[in-house]
Amino acid sequence: TDPCNVLLLSTALSGTVTYVRFLTTSKVLSLDQENEAVVERTKLLLASDDLRTTPGWELSGLFESKVYPFQDISNVLVLGASTIKTFDIGGIPFTVILNYWDGLSLNVQSLVVRIDGQNSTDVTVLQAIPTAGARDVVMFSVADEPYLAIANTAGSSFVYKWSGGAAVSQVRVVDPGTGYITGDAKLVCTSTHPQQCRMPGQSDFLGEAQADALGAIYRVVVRNAGSGYMADHILRVFYSGSDVEMDFSVTAVQTLYANQISCSRRQFGVGIIPNSTQSCSIGNMIVSSDSSFQGIVTDVEGGSITGLSAGVFNNNPADMDFAVLPITSACTCLLGNWSDCFTTVEYGIPMRITTEAPTGGRAFVANARWTDTVIRSFVIDSDLDHGSGYMVDPTDLFSEELDGSGNWVRSDQIAGGCVCLQGSGTWRDCVKPVRAHGNIRPGAWMVAQPIQDMPSVRTSRLFVEQEAGWEESSTISTKIPVDLTNPSELPIQGASGMASFEYESETFLIVSVYYDPVKKVFDSPSQVYKLMPGTGGLAVEQYQELFTVGAHGVTAISMPWCVEDCVTQPSGQQFCTSDCSEDAIFAFFSCAPAGEPSVLYRWERGRFVHVQDVVIDRALSFKPFDYEGTFYGVVAQQGETSEQFRWNGTHFLGVNVVDTRLQDTAGGQRFHSSNALSSLSLQYGTGASETLLMLIPAYRDDTMDATVPSLLYRGRVERMQDFITPVSIAVHTTNSTFVYVAAYGSRSISVFETDLPDSDEVYFDATKKVEGNGDVSLNGLNALAVPRSGGYLYAASSLAEGGMINVFRILDDGRLVEMPNLRIDSRMSIGLRGVRALHVGDAVLLAASFLDKSVTAFNRNISSGQLTYLDHTVNGERLIHRFPELEAESQNQSSSWWFQGDFPSKIGGKAPWSSSVTAIEHGYVHGRLFFVVAAGEQAQASAVVYEWRDDNFWTVQDFPQESDVSDVEMLYQEDLDGVGWYFLVMGSLNGDSNVYRYNPRHNKYFLFNQLPTELPDGTRVPPDCADVDECDSSIPFTMPGLTEAIPPWGDARPVPSVRRLKSFVIQDLLYLAVAYWWPVTDGYSWFSYIYRWQTYGTTLVADNETASGRGFQTFQVIRTEAASDVDYTFWTQTECEDGEEMCDIHLLYLCSHGIPADNSRCSVLQFAPAGYNPITDNPGAFFEIQSIDAFGATGVEVFDIPGEGHFLAVASHGNGEGLANGSLPTLPLCSSCSAIYRWTGQHFVLYQELERVKTAFNPDAQIPGLLETQTPAANGSRTMPPVQSNGRLIGAMDMKYFTWEGEYYLGLSKALCATSSINGTCTCWTEPCDISQPRSAVLQWNRVTRMFGEMLSTTDATNVRMRGAEVPD
Repeated sequence: TDPCNVLLLSTALSGTVTYVRFLTTSKVLSLDQENEAVVERTKLLLASDDLRTTPGWELSGLFESKVYPFQDISNVLVLGASTIKTFDIGGIPFTVILNYWDGLSLNVQSLVVRIDGQNSTDVTVLQAIPTAGARDVVMFSVADEPYLAIANTAGSSFVYKWSGGAAVSQVRVVDPGTGYITGDAKLVCTSTHPQQCRMPGQSDFLGEAQADALGAIYRVVVRNAGSGYMADHILRVFYSGSDVEMDFSVTAVQTLYANQISCSRRQFGVGIIPNSTQSCSIGNMIVSSDSSFQGIVTDVEGGSITGLSAGVFNNNPADMDFAVLPITSACTCLLGNWSDCFTTVEYGIPMRITTEAPTGGRAFVANARWTDTVIRSFVIDSDLDHGSGYMVDPTDLFSEELDGSGNWVRSDQIAGGCVCLQGSGTWRDCVKPVRAHGNIRPGAWMVAQPIQDMPSVRTSRLFVEQEAGWEESSTISTKIPVDLTNPSELPIQGASGMASFEYESETFLIVSVYYDPVKKVFDSPSQVYKLMPGTGGLAVEQYQELFTVGAHGVTAISMPWCVEDCVTQPSGQQFCTSDCSEDAIFAFFSCAPAGEPSVLYRWERGRFVHVQDVVIDRALSFKPFDYEGTFYGVVAQQGETSEQFRWNGTHFLGVNVVDTRLQDTAGGQRFHSSNALSSLSLQYGTGASETLLMLIPAYRDDTMDATVPSLLYRGRVERMQDFITPVSIAVHTTNSTFVYVAAYGSRSISVFETDLPDSDEVYFDATKKVEGNGDVSLNGLNALAVPRSGGYLYAASSLAEGGMINVFRILDDGRLVEMPNLRIDSRMSIGLRGVRALHVGDAVLLAASFLDKSVTAFNRNISSGQLTYLDHTVNGERLIHRFPELEAESQNQSSSWWFQGDFPSKIGGKAPWSSSVTAIEHGYVHGRLFFVVAAGEQAQASAVVYEWRDDNFWTVQDFPQESDVSDVEMLYQEDLDGVGWYFLVMGSLNGDSNVYRYNPRHNKYFLFNQLPTELPDGTRVPPDCADVDECDSSIPFTMPGLTEAIPPWGDARPVPSVRRLKSFVIQDLLYLAVAYWWPVTDGYSWFSYIYRWQTYGTTLVADNETASGRGFQTFQVIRTEAASDVDYTFWTQTECEDGEEMCDIHLLYLCSHGIPADNSRCSVLQFAPAGYNPITDNPGAFFEIQSIDAFGATGVEVFDIPGEGHFLAVASHGNGEGLANGSLPTLPLCSSCSAIYRWTGQHFVLYQELERVKTAFNPDAQIPGLLETQTPAANGSRTMPPVQSNGRLIGAMDMKYFTWEGEYYLGLSKALCATSSINGTCTCWTEPCDISQPRSAVLQWNRVTRMFGEMLSTTDATNVRMRGAEVPD
């Protein structure tokens, strides 16, 4: 197996089958716009918790790792990633990461995450989706509902509904925890950026977490369901009405032994006996003698103290001396000593229990509650006093008390204090702080459904010890944000990519197929599905199959589609422009197998139609982008390069090459990449500061090393600026070729450099451009000239100083340096006013000026380039040269135009052909004028299609497989979908005749099918029926529609030899009449065919497209004998046989040469819509209404002359059999040779015998009887003396009617040939051939004689131009 093919099945891994390295380190990058660089921000290092605690866990994706065992791979969440895409929903970006293979199975979990920041901890995993070799993901809407579709390689693909956030329907308790009290249950964002968790319009959830007496949460009652929640939230318990979280805090302090806390000290409160003081003021201070008490008078009434801020102290006031400060204060105690004015109250010490604050947390505080002097309990008075961060139970409890100074101090740091009378006497023996925490997890485990699924019992893992317990659902949530419960299945295997689009409010999904693992083939078609709302979910309808081979991915894109907007001119020629105003939907399939092109389809009228086969090898992905109004596409390829294409409105164009230069500027590019799987365009800035960067991620190099750098390219568009009205070109060649272009409108000379023909590239160098300015005007720049010797360029400007010639020196690099001292202008009065044209030789320069109406001659210095005035001539002044008298010629000699021998070599530059041209047809194909020419030696007539463009013929297509073409016919037919197609029929002299269909995407014709010989029901007719034993060649054969049976043909094998084709349309149906010769050895010929186009059914065309319609089918057979020509005409007639006032006359003319020639006749057949057709078994058939005798008829032409009627011209060649039998032909006089017939209303009558027409060569010559007798040559061979036609129109081969400037002409070709030969060619009797052949003729209609005759001396149009009046009759 080719390892490259294996590689293409998975973009997740690289290397060989013996050494596999996973790409575990997917990354998040950011663009540094200032430095135009991509900077790594973080790695997507996601793993389950138990693995993530292992140092170096990110290396677990290495198969060869011995430190981290193989089985740990399944715990890496981003492993073997094949695709990562981000979708913006409600202004929040969600990222889907598809994992292809985890090293054990293709059935893995892919992720929906949200990347909230630039650190590895800023990635929030929202959901895991089961996938099977996932390759692509798209998001779209159906009926305004969002959906997510995933392409799986190793199983069916699925479409899921994007449900987004949700309200909480219920809360289930998995781990009730311990130490909790009843509080609020709230959803907390797990992201390090909580603002990212808020969905638009989200409302808050609130529940009541109810705890039992043991501190276990036994249920959560939903008070407010909230909305917009995802799995980035977890449930936490808070103190009621508070934002303080209960987990890892001290919810209460239990007193284990009541009344067992002993305090060795008491505190006393101090008060004032009412009306016991006098003369006191607010602010007086009362102190004790030992300073243990200080009190401040706060209120007085009539000098008596009513308020004292004294606080508490440790001694009895009766035991202390007091004084009032300042000592001089008049404030005194009326009862004697100050101790007599105090009242004393004894109570317990203010006390609380706490610990040191935990790391990163906050210490709890519990205040003592006293009854008299006994501590009954400890109470936490505020939510914040519960503390935080207690991951373990608090230890080293201590009390705090007021030391009398208003400061809280630790009780074990002052004398006295309180102790526990139980156990060891520590606080721990009498009180117990209760910590809220979980049993399985650190906190209580509550599941909010449906944003999270219930966990399951943990299953054991190989080689890893683990405790019993629970583990989270592998999907995290089966409903949020993607509803996995009711997916819509896409019944397709080997899906490699997806793209969606909308058309007329309907949604479609395109799925590419790379390799069908069931059928084991690469050419399994890609699919288009139609998605519709259905009962109970999304309905998926298989809509269309698209032919692809190894499609590695698909991209849908909307781009402008250019169509032809054509207007028919009065001359009949079409003038077409491109209309690119409408956008179309395209699907680009990147096809990976070697040698297979990528495919572009376009959506048209509800179906995809083939647009282009993009020839590029091993394409892996396609990424389009729009830059400065132009669409481009980058195709990432397996191998060393990738390629960029430019969209021109109808095709993606690749790298500029010579073949594309004359058609369109390709604009594509090929650049280095190391097996690139994808690409990314980065655009920022606007206007002139707009910047385009292209990131090409590298997969691996040819050494199988996956650690190759990705590449960042900077884009630019080079344009021709100020290239307005180019008028002249000059070329200078040294080591390189420099092309100089003069632009009149921009007054500039642009410089192009090329190495043609050795190179296919042409460069425009803006730095070498010469622009007109104050110093070098170039105003009115019209002409450039460079001498053959090079070195200098001369420029003529008609408006600079009235007319100027500038001289530029050409440097080696093509740069131009103007030489001011060599300028010449019109102020010298040397005939340069309005100078517009230059011609330069090595020693002379000629200048033509339109204002001075003059030609000026200069002598040119070859070395310096300087011009020296010689002379100039002005209109009306004198002649430059006196020409000798021309000698009169005896007859006109035509110039060497393409129609005189050089015809084949002129058209398209083909090698010269012989003079044997069998057919020429022309017509418009998509607005382009095509000529189809069939010509060649003898029976080897091939065909070539040319396009007439820019006053020249350009080769479009050769048909080397066609070797005996006798006639060609260009057709146009619309299919059932209304799409028009152009066809080309090539009639064969010897065998099958082929029908071709034009493919505008490839700019060529492809074989469509062949003209049939069997009947529509498949019945074979002679001679084919005898080959398959369906008829007997020894007895007559009865043909449907023929009154005369076909006589036996025995062992002869007649070949259908086509002589002429004619297509026509009746009642919107396309017909083709074919004149068949059927040459055989016994001199018998059979019938001709009429075909009708069958629009139903399908046909597989050679371009691998399936065409609508079956093509031509046999409609009718007509008895002929060596049919030589066919024609058709139609007109509306006022006198009808059935009494109708108006009727359509459809006439078909089939002429038979006859074997022998005196059996020749032309059948006139009329179409009867109601006439029975025995072949089709339906109404509608042609019936003979007239038979016109001829003598070796070879051509028929039908035409109208305004005011004169309908005419039929028959060319009769005469007896042309002699040469086929080895003897020379004879041409006896005949009364029914070439002639013109006129329509009477019901039939044709003889109007003019063309054999009697005299010519200008010998107007009095009589018509001779026979040609001069033959004389044997010395060697016994026969020779033919020169034919003296004496003006007779003998040997007629064909006729053609045409009009020009109101005159009517009939061209008649003549040749002495063996017209009955099997190959239909003409063999000369003597050499050179032109001596023995009669002249062809052009006859002109004479309106006086009302006959065709010799060419008149002048026409009305010519006489009007010369004399202002028509020619008098």
